[in-house]
Amino acid sequence: MKFAAFNRHDAAAIENLYASNATLHSPDYPELVGNSKIADTYRWIFDAIPDAKDSIVTIENTANHVYVQFILSGHMKAAGNKPINVHIMSVYTIKDHLVTSDSTYYDRKAP
Repeated sequence: MKFAAFNRHDAAAIENLYASNATLHSPDYPELVGNSKIADTYRWIFDAIPDAKDSIVTIENTANHVYVQFILSGHMKAAGNKPINVHIMSVYTIKDHLVTSDSTYYDRKAP
């Protein structure tokens, strides 16, 4: 599962959960294409927030979509270890057991 891999800081495992042509849409990335580029964003997160952790609040799924509300917490290395607590909503489209689209929403101004 993606969130277990995230909490292990395992970008390679996350890469393997996405299709090779998967897309990621978020406030920071209007559209990234490709599982290796998506994995690179997680490598950046793990470097910027060395103690990053996701805590699932709710998770729902349908035939080919998964909806997850979660909280990203940790400390921003470049901001003097400032604590963060960001509420995030992600919508994943699944095909053949791989994520083909990830639309993630959050407030970039969150503390």
